[in-house]
Amino acid sequence: MLIKNLNELKPRISVSILLAVKLYKYIANKNNETIIIFRVCLVIMNYYKQMDDYIIKRFENPDEVREFDKGKYEVVNLPHMTIGKATYHKGWKWSDDVKPTVGTESCQATHLGVIVEGSVKAVHNDGTEATYHAGEAYSIQPGHDGMVVGDNPAIVYEFAGAWGE
Repeated sequence: MLIKNLNELKPRISVSILLAVKLYKYIANKNNETIIIFRVCLVIMNYYKQMDDYIIKRFENPDEVREFDKGKYEVVNLPHMTIGKATYHKGWKWSDDVKPTVGTESCQATHLGVIVEGSVKAVHNDGTEATYHAGEAYSIQPGHDGMVVGDNPAIVYEFAGAWGE
C-alpha cells in the first residue's frame, strides 16, 4: 500500500514512519526511480514501529555540523539512530580529504544510505568499482575509497556508517 497522505495513517504515527514518508516524498519529487528508496524507508519504519513518541528534526537545524574543505556533514540524533546528510562538492575524494584525518589506507566503515543529488563512486580495495547516482540506495562494505563523479555536488543521507552510526 502506498501512503499518499499522512492523514491516512493512524493518529499515533511513529517518527520513523513520518521521516520515511517525508524522505520518500522528497526523493519521489526529484527522481522517477524510487522503488529502492521506498524499500529503505520501509526498513526504517519497521525498525522504529514500536516508538510512541513523536520526534521530528530538520536538517536546517541539525544537532551537529562538521564542515570540511570540500563539503559538510549535518547530523540529527534520534533515539537509537543518528542520521547524517553529507554534501560533497566537486573534487571531494575520501583518500584526499578524509584519509589524513583517520589514518587508515581506505575507509573502514560500512555505509547504508540514499543519494538524492549527484553521483559518487566507490573503489574497493580489490579493484572493483561501483557508481551510485541520485535516486539510488546503497550499501558499501569496508575497504573502499569514495569520490564525487562529475561537476555537480553529491548529497547523500546515511543511516549507517561512519557518519550515520
